[in-house]
Amino acid sequence: MLSKLSLACAISVLFAVDAAAQVSYLPGGLLTPGNTQQTSNWRGARRHQMVFDPRAVPAMNGAISTLVLRADETQFATSPVQLDVSVLLSSHGVPLPSNVDLTSYSGNLGSDATVVVNSQRVNLPAGASATLPLAFAQPFPYQNGNPLLVQLEFTPVVQSGSLDPAWMMDAHTLPSTFWGINGATTGTACPAPGAWTVVSDGITDRLLYRWSTLPIGAGMPAFVLLGTDNHNFGGIALPLDLGPIGAPGCALRTSVEAVFGTSTVLGGGFMSVLASVPLPRNPRFTGFDLYAQVAMLDPTANAAGLRMSELQSEHLATPPAPILCSHAYGPFAAGFPNDVPELVARNHTLVLGLQ
Repeated sequence: MLSKLSLACAISVLFAVDAAAQVSYLPGGLLTPGNTQQTSNWRGARRHQMVFDPRAVPAMNGAISTLVLRADETQFATSPVQLDVSVLLSSHGVPLPSNVDLTSYSGNLGSDATVVVNSQRVNLPAGASATLPLAFAQPFPYQNGNPLLVQLEFTPVVQSGSLDPAWMMDAHTLPSTFWGINGATTGTACPAPGAWTVVSDGITDRLLYRWSTLPIGAGMPAFVLLGTDNHNFGGIALPLDLGPIGAPGCALRTSVEAVFGTSTVLGGGFMSVLASVPLPRNPRFTGFDLYAQVAMLDPTANAAGLRMSELQSEHLATPPAPILCSHAYGPFAAGFPNDVPELVARNHTLVLGLQ
């Protein structure tokens, strides 16, 4: 029977001080309760990359000198487990989690990529929550405010009674709070009014837009226009009266930086237009305003065959929670020359182990 072990990649950073004075610092949210969802199993050596948002990395002074592996709180191993481990760290030039290269780990490495643990065989102690510090061959000079990439390569060492060990990967859920938004509806619709609903969705990292109006019909072509300016569009002052083109009482009220094509659906006594708008978690967008307006093609509306919604503005009031973006890549054996993504888990960290 295979021994079971959940080995958390708790990327703890320790100062280069005397061992008796060392204190472990965990990325924000790593120890959130309820971390139990198993996602997949593999055998053999693996390479994993984790890109920490800079807000999820504890502020510190000086270089990182040690990485700590922490066993899961409920691991079943009753004797030490041997692993061959190597570790690479990088920060300068590492992309934010929302911009990481999903097809090759090499696209994520920064200019300061450094192998800090080079093919070292270790013995992970038995027992729940056991920790194993890995001293670096050279300190890594991380600077606060940069993303932190941690690349780990694990190979389980076959021992007596534990033949053909397999990796077990679990997902540890971290806070998923998305953008805090303040919305307001302005202007008038034509030829009939409607109502806006906008939801900030931290599961898919999107703003979910819904505009509902009179139940005329399903499957009618519609477009959600998204912009960042409600005063000017390409040198033209807004709102722009659309009466001259045959749409009296209608106006374009936003600049158009993106267009989401969709069609109307019927339900609840309304005709609705829905759009799912992806939005980065980059905190630099805090304080920005987004503007949305629906343009619907309806030959019965007016001579232009056009219906327009009211203008919906959303103020990005509070940034999302700090995140950790993790990527598991294919085996790094000679038979697998390309690193293919197998898990892309936003707001999750990884638990590695043997079973």
